[in-house]
Amino acid sequence: MVVDYLCRIPIPQRDFISPPQMIIIRSFDVNKPGENAESLKGGVAGGTILQGVLKVGDKISIRPGLITRNHNTGAVQWREIQSIVVSLKADEN
Repeated sequence: MVVDYLCRIPIPQRDFISPPQMIIIRSFDVNKPGENAESLKGGVAGGTILQGVLKVGDKISIRPGLITRNHNTGAVQWREIQSIVVSLKADEN
């Protein structure tokens, strides 16, 4: 009983109503090097959904996205990337 009490990890409350927000922990490109633009397949992002629900077909914004630095002023700028969810996978589901 003591071990069960000490080792119990509470299940966090999920917020299914708020707009989806996800922290991306890892990502990778599934395209072959030198691929033509017409045959690009996209990429994979892995992480944790903090709130909301993602569905196939949802339009998403990836932030900060493309980051650039002005060589003259040193100012950093970013431009978010717009995409669409085409598939979802959690473990083996």
